[in-house]
Amino acid sequence: MTVGNSLIIWTNDSVNMLGGALSPAGGVQNLNGFLNISAGALSTPASIQNTGTINLTGGTLTADSINNTGTINFTGGTLHANTILNSLTNNGGTLSPGLSPGTTWIYGNYAQNSPGRLQIELASPTSYDKLVVSGNLAISGAYLDVTTLGDYTPSAGAVFDILDWGSLSLIGGGFNIQLPSLNAGLVWNTSLLYANGVLSVELAGDFNHDHVVNAADYVAWRKYDGTPAGYNMWRANFGNLSGSGMSSNMTVPEPTTGLLLLIAGTLTMRSRRRRAVA
Repeated sequence: MTVGNSLIIWTNDSVNMLGGALSPAGGVQNLNGFLNISAGALSTPASIQNTGTINLTGGTLTADSINNTGTINFTGGTLHANTILNSLTNNGGTLSPGLSPGTTWIYGNYAQNSPGRLQIELASPTSYDKLVVSGNLAISGAYLDVTTLGDYTPSAGAVFDILDWGSLSLIGGGFNIQLPSLNAGLVWNTSLLYANGVLSVELAGDFNHDHVVNAADYVAWRKYDGTPAGYNMWRANFGNLSGSGMSSNMTVPEPTTGLLLLIAGTLTMRSRRRRAVA
């Protein structure tokens, strides 16, 4: 191992990081060697040229870019990088895009298998982590952990475009998603995550997504939801407006006998359909 003021070069050596910290300002050239990180931190504002093998089983590896023509065994620890040239497979570590917050560009394929994790941090509606994969994004029983930075709490109408891909493969239903808590009356909308990579925050009971909870949402509830819990959500939030932070003070209409019968009939038919399918 050769350590200079600005560059670390490995030539046919095995380097084991068991703790502590290395911060080569000029980057790392891993030439036919092994870089094993099980604890501690290696951080460089420059690039890592990997022609050997990187074994990341713990600790933290941070770089502006990783030019990988060798092998990366990513089974633990945390990886931060703005750019990764070539494909990457995550078999148990945490990929945390950019430098909190920031964007990781993977020029190749990215596969994330259980118990691998993708950590997305939200600082504001315009500042948040993002993962861009030029090739195929393959998700298999892995985790998506969404957290907020500082005292930021998302409000209604916030939209976060956290994923882009060339193609998408979902195995076993995609991500196990962990989301931060929201203020009362708000819910996370994950329905577009696998369509265009977007998470958003909406008013609870806004079933037609028009940023107000009104009678039109009852129609959408009947068409797309139909559950007692959904109806109670609509009723409890009737009159709320997105972005105003307050209710419009509209009075929710009291269910008439006909409306109650219609609701009961809708729920009964849905229950029969479920039993018939089962």
